[in-house]
Amino acid sequence: MEMRDWSGSLTQMGHVLGSGAYVKARRRLFRQLVEVLMYEGIVAFRALQEQDGLTLYEIGGMDEQGCRISYLCRGRRRLVFGRYRLTEEPVRRLREGQEMEADDIAKFIAEIIPGLASGRAGSNENASGLASGRAGSIENAPGSAIRHADTIGFTRELEQTLIHHALAQACGGEANVHGGSSYDDLEGGIRDGHPYHPCFKSRIGFNLEDNERFGPDSDARFKLLWVAAHRDDVLLSGTGDADYRAFIRRELGDAVYARFEQMLHGAGYETGACLMLPVHPWQWQEIGCQQLFRLIAKGRMLLLGEGADLYSPQQSIRTLANRTCPEKCSIKLSLGIVNTSSLRTLAARHVRNGPIVSERLHEAVCGDPYLQGEGGLVLLQELFGIALEGAQLPGLVRAASLGSLGAIWRESIHCHLREGEAAAPFTALCHVRRDGRPFIDEWVERHGLERWLRRLLQTTLHPLLHLLFAHGIAVESHAQNLLLLHRDGMPSRLAARDFSGGVLFYKGKGAEPDLLPETEAGGEVRDIVHNALFFINLAELSLFLEEHYDWPELKFWEELRGIIQDYQEQFPHLAQSFRDFDLFGAEAEVGLLARRRLFGNEAGERDHRVPNVLHYMATYA
Repeated sequence: MEMRDWSGSLTQMGHVLGSGAYVKARRRLFRQLVEVLMYEGIVAFRALQEQDGLTLYEIGGMDEQGCRISYLCRGRRRLVFGRYRLTEEPVRRLREGQEMEADDIAKFIAEIIPGLASGRAGSNENASGLASGRAGSIENAPGSAIRHADTIGFTRELEQTLIHHALAQACGGEANVHGGSSYDDLEGGIRDGHPYHPCFKSRIGFNLEDNERFGPDSDARFKLLWVAAHRDDVLLSGTGDADYRAFIRRELGDAVYARFEQMLHGAGYETGACLMLPVHPWQWQEIGCQQLFRLIAKGRMLLLGEGADLYSPQQSIRTLANRTCPEKCSIKLSLGIVNTSSLRTLAARHVRNGPIVSERLHEAVCGDPYLQGEGGLVLLQELFGIALEGAQLPGLVRAASLGSLGAIWRESIHCHLREGEAAAPFTALCHVRRDGRPFIDEWVERHGLERWLRRLLQTTLHPLLHLLFAHGIAVESHAQNLLLLHRDGMPSRLAARDFSGGVLFYKGKGAEPDLLPETEAGGEVRDIVHNALFFINLAELSLFLEEHYDWPELKFWEELRGIIQDYQEQFPHLAQSFRDFDLFGAEAEVGLLARRRLFGNEAGERDHRVPNVLHYMATYA
């Protein structure tokens, strides 16, 4: 299948930048950036006035001529963890009485630098955890300056996000995904990116042509390159060399595997001396000659060529779905780009732990009648992981190559679907189609919003709560890591994925956190559930339903609280676990995603404590 003709990127960049898609993308990015800067206490701002339930916020700054600048936006603090939500109207820039739309991200960052804060923000919150937002109040105060290099890097990520998102909106083909679309089409067709992190599509490392060839927005299809590396140079995690070779033979197909073996024998390699592993084409272009030529020259690595199957990138970009044979595994590959402020290579720890963690989860689920039956949890297991260790490389080269060549194979959702079931990524639930209708609109019309939502929350919460309370396990249930299984839109089961770095086990005394994702602190496990499931995933859904269906935020969380309590009443013998992993505490600890990027670990804060919406519902509603 040929890659779709994506008309934007290089040849019509000027047209895209002058289009309505660019303006829409810029306004979204500005809103999302301002929301996170305010919420994480990164910028000083004031609440000026209130009208019709909305507050006018002012962020102060100074331009290059020393003139005072104000950035103005309208919104309010929401029930969900005290998050800020701005209206659809654009952010405005005020200078010497002249007000216009803010349209330059770099200028905005440069002008508010004096107001960037490294200390914790104060807030005007009442006892219920809802912000009062009194007009004229100072919401937080500036602290010490951030490093110039961090500001430059952050600005670049924001601007690249703007370009890539505008291109995706303007030139992403005619895809208009709907409830009947195949799962793999949905992975490429949901082009919204992270709803909270402002650098949601930065892809630093890709040029525009790379973005077209390898990004999910362009409905890309490409073949993988394969290499053979000496067994002593790689870390293999799974059930052993023999099983791995049999597995790779099935994934490649007999003909391609035989061709590769013939190449190895022709080059003088003994059977069993090498292991085959895939490489993303972009990654090979970046590191093949720069880091691996020594291994090739010494006869410790051989480039085998392309496989036969076509793959397409999923939302995470580095995880690829097999489009030739959808039942075959998806593959997470090392990819040396930066997206959402993280380098997307594969650490050896994650490659090693993926199959180990998957097996522990599998044992827990298979041994639990509730999760096998009513709970309905599907695990997309990580079967094998492999990574180049590069012990034969010089020290400096070895350090640069760590994590740059590796793969993790994950089960395909297509192997788990029952008759009549279909799957959709959780991110689709808050997606608005190109025709302006919410993705879920047909489902809501068919089943009724109240009935559909209740079933969705039961399907989502019950298995994840049971993992937490019955087994002391938390999976990072961000929307990108959850899949909804459904029958004509009515939720039936939940599938979870991405276990190599997204699971935490409560083990109490004897935990080995340096070796495995284990902890002695029960609160850490609970915090992952707060942070991943409630803070962004379900919080975004509650806001989306209010904005598109007038379904009150309060009613959403009241329903959710009731479902948690129903579960707890069903399992009274887990009462101690309900206390140990208390979800209803007054505060929740959630991630400071933008602050981490701007201030790094030197700031000493990676998380902050915020009002817990579940506490409010249990206490005041």
